[in-house]
Amino acid sequence: MVGIQLSTCAVTDVHHLATTNYVDRKITPDNRVAQWALTPVYIPIAAVTLTVDNFIIAPIVHLPSALLDTWDFLTGDVEGYYANMGTVPFRIVLLPVVFAGDWMGRTWFALDTREDGWNWPAWGRQWRRDSQGRLIGPPEEQVQ
Repeated sequence: MVGIQLSTCAVTDVHHLATTNYVDRKITPDNRVAQWALTPVYIPIAAVTLTVDNFIIAPIVHLPSALLDTWDFLTGDVEGYYANMGTVPFRIVLLPVVFAGDWMGRTWFALDTREDGWNWPAWGRQWRRDSQGRLIGPPEEQVQ
């Protein structure tokens, strides 16, 4: 059960870690020995980049989609005029809850990366590496 929860966690999804991917490309040497030697440097840098990715970039990236979902919730058509008019007050009251839940859910969980993929910065895409850890190049597919 924990594996399923972690598999959708945005912290473990490389497509949600733009700053971490960028810094990884810039400071990681191609030599495995040098990579291991720089581990004490990587740990504090990774802590900073993961914080930036998860608390600054991800909420900004997911904001437009959360706003659209909230608008769809408010303006959604229920069958019949009276049903629509009867649910409007409840929809208005629940609007902040729906927005906050959608925004936090999109930020914390990587459920549909294609929907928000257009909004992620291109400089933060994950690059491919070979079996030795050397960078091969950018991914063939831009949005996963």
